[in-house]
Amino acid sequence: REHQTPEAEYDGSYWQDDMPLCEQRTIKGHAVRACYLLSGATDVAAVTNDAAMLQMIQRVWHNTIERNQYITGGIGPSSHNEGFTEDYDLPNLTAYQETCATIALAQWNHRLALLYGDSRYADVVERCLYNGMLSGVSQDGKNFFYVNRLESDGNQHRSPWFGCACCPPNVARTIASLGGYVCAQDDHSLWVNLYLQGRIQVTLPQGRLSIQVLSHYPWDGRVRIKPSPEKSFAFALRLRKPGWCDEATVQVNGEAVTPRMDKGYFVLDRTWQPGDEVELNLDMPVRRMIAHPRVQADAGHTALQRGPLVYCLEACDHAAELSSIFLPGTCQLTAEWDPSLFHGMAVLKGKGFSADSLSWKAKLYQPMPALRQVEVKAVPYFVWDNRAAGSMMVWLPQAMPPTAAGGPERSAGVTASYIGSRSRPQAVKDGIEPKRSSDHTGPLCHFWPHKGGEEWVCYRWPQPVAIAGCQVYWFDDSGRGECRLPAQWRIEYLQGATWKTVAADDSSVFLDGWNTVTFSPITTTELRLLVKLQDQWSAGVHEWRIIEPE
Repeated sequence: REHQTPEAEYDGSYWQDDMPLCEQRTIKGHAVRACYLLSGATDVAAVTNDAAMLQMIQRVWHNTIERNQYITGGIGPSSHNEGFTEDYDLPNLTAYQETCATIALAQWNHRLALLYGDSRYADVVERCLYNGMLSGVSQDGKNFFYVNRLESDGNQHRSPWFGCACCPPNVARTIASLGGYVCAQDDHSLWVNLYLQGRIQVTLPQGRLSIQVLSHYPWDGRVRIKPSPEKSFAFALRLRKPGWCDEATVQVNGEAVTPRMDKGYFVLDRTWQPGDEVELNLDMPVRRMIAHPRVQADAGHTALQRGPLVYCLEACDHAAELSSIFLPGTCQLTAEWDPSLFHGMAVLKGKGFSADSLSWKAKLYQPMPALRQVEVKAVPYFVWDNRAAGSMMVWLPQAMPPTAAGGPERSAGVTASYIGSRSRPQAVKDGIEPKRSSDHTGPLCHFWPHKGGEEWVCYRWPQPVAIAGCQVYWFDDSGRGECRLPAQWRIEYLQGATWKTVAADDSSVFLDGWNTVTFSPITTTELRLLVKLQDQWSAGVHEWRIIEPE
């Protein structure tokens, strides 16, 4: 009753109220609400020292970070509930990773860093802020991502506003409040968590001091810190050694020192004088990252990271199709400064390989295509879709990608009568056959929230093609959403300037299989799948295959 949902349909896990809070064992339900709830729980536990609540927070934190966080910092893979499904379910092309969820995860981990003084929580904050949060806003500050995918076919773009406009102001307030994430203090210590350039005023029981941070972070790892107390006094300066950094050196007033480590921080506990200077050098090699074997979407793939930044490939930087590029483990990439990229950014450059796609018409076997070496350029993930529309990939194959199954549809352009924010018309020709109609693990084309009436998907070829039939695999999310089998469907082709219906032998409609129609061969440049929706229901299409004449 509380959520206006019939009791028989109520899913308490979505609201995190399916069991008492302290009995929760995993992150679940709506991602933003989950992290806001855990942020509040952490604040309460910090004051009450409630042992059961602290244990719950640690259980859920490990489950979140070790099994449910994207490499770009965000959480929540599913558009269905704007949240979680099962452990290690981290798809790329259909990633939801709402901007607000990334921000909420950063807020929760900021509180944990304050509570425990442990760098692993600040590491999470940094990953969120530099990747999944920052991608949520365009470089000119005028457009925003609600959903942050890790792979794009070129049809995802930022918008100036949303009907549910939580993300734009959340990004704005987060950027405005970054100063509050940089440092923390107690009576004797000052923690530096983020190496943003700037100046901080701090008051300790011993006196006042100013901390100036000079850096080109995250583009390089040299950080200079100038603590300037009003008078000489002792305190501990604690500098975070990021989890991504294996090698780091520290100097005080030009002399190398070996500070003790405490919970991931270099501890410099001494009497500080006006004019003192600390130099921290963090090694920033290009790293080839791989995912846990249970993350099926990333099997056989690698991601690129340098410092706190995750990188991606964009189509506008490559002559070859991104889907054809792969990076064997022997490929070397180096960081280079690109002054033309938004006033200057470090990009990654190297050489990968590409192979042409193959035509399988009337062939069962054929020679492997020749490989050619191609130039590869990776840009920080947060800047993608700021230049030209096109495909994008974070996780890159380590070996030649298999050729997707399909016929003439593979070379067709795709349009649709209606394209909602979560519909991907191009998915009807991706060659990925679902296990059943209810599958929603990959991209698909649907017409929701349109209901009743007639909709269509259209193939368009640059040259005429011969066609003798079609196969359609329908999407149906009964019990979860509002897509059902269509009432009817038919195929039309363009002859001259006129659309004509094919003389099909059958157009039955059923679940969990290929709905096939055959007809006398036609030749056309455009083919249209017309779908009559049931009253009060929408419909969707997993795959639409073309049958060629024998």
